[in-house]
Amino acid sequence: MPSSSFDNIQPQRVFRALGFRLSTPAQPLVDRDIQGRPLLKLRPELIDQLPAERVRLDIGTIELDWSWWEWWTDLRDGFLGGARVQVPEKLGVYEVKLHGEPTLLYIGRAQNLHVRVLDQLAKAGTHHSAARKIAARELVEQICVRWATTDRPAAVEEELLRAHLEAWKTLTKYTVRK
Repeated sequence: MPSSSFDNIQPQRVFRALGFRLSTPAQPLVDRDIQGRPLLKLRPELIDQLPAERVRLDIGTIELDWSWWEWWTDLRDGFLGGARVQVPEKLGVYEVKLHGEPTLLYIGRAQNLHVRVLDQLAKAGTHHSAARKIAARELVEQICVRWATTDRPAAVEEELLRAHLEAWKTLTKYTVRK
C-alpha cells in the first residue's frame, strides 16, 4: 500500500512491525530471498506474534489453520531456508497458486499431507496427475503451496472448491472434471 495514505510516521512503523510492506506508488518495496523471489512470510521474529490465517467453513464448525505459503521449488528440494521442510503427517487439504494471483490452480486433499505435498505434488510424481500438468504448463518458480490439517479432508476439499467456484465463477484451473 502506498505510504502516502498515512498522516504520520507512527502508523507506518506499526504496519512495518507487523510485517506489512509499505511503498511509494512509483517503487514498490518487496523483500526478496537469495534467489530474488518475493518473500512469502513475515520476518521470523514476527511469525509467533500473529495467529495463523483461519478460514471458517460452512460445514459445521470446521476451522482451518493454514500454513504459510511455501514455494513449490523449496518443497520440491525438501528444504526451506536451510532447514528441512516440516509438513505434518496428518489428514488435510492443500492449495496451489501462482504467486500474486488471486485464483487457485488446484485444491486437493490428503490422507498424509507430508507424502502428498512433498513426495507427490512438489516432485510432480506419478501418483499426482494435476502436479504433472502444473509442472508441465506453469512456471514452477512462481508457484506456492499451503496446507491445513483436518479430520474431514473430503468435506473440506468440497467446500473449498465450492467457495472458489462461488467467488470466481470457475473451478480451479487443474480441477479434474468428471
